[in-house]
Amino acid sequence: MTTGDRIMITLMALYDADSCVGQCNAECYDAAGAECGGCICGGMNHGAGLSRAVRNTLKRWGGWLDRATEANPAIVAADIFPESVTR
Repeated sequence: MTTGDRIMITLMALYDADSCVGQCNAECYDAAGAECGGCICGGMNHGAGLSRAVRNTLKRWGGWLDRATEANPAIVAADIFPESVTR
């Protein structure tokens, strides 16, 4: 997927049995404004740029996944760039 002339990479996506229920992608890490649309990173990657957002995600994805599954026990799987995790 692209946004303008840039490739959009989803750094983390969470799934229940039916569909994707949350994600962090270029809409977050390339954001220019102060508003965050409820991204699963909790704002950690907001406006950080791709390189920093990748580092943040690789370092913190476990905590983000734990918080998300606490809030939504229906979450059964996650894609974390470049891995996948099934619970």
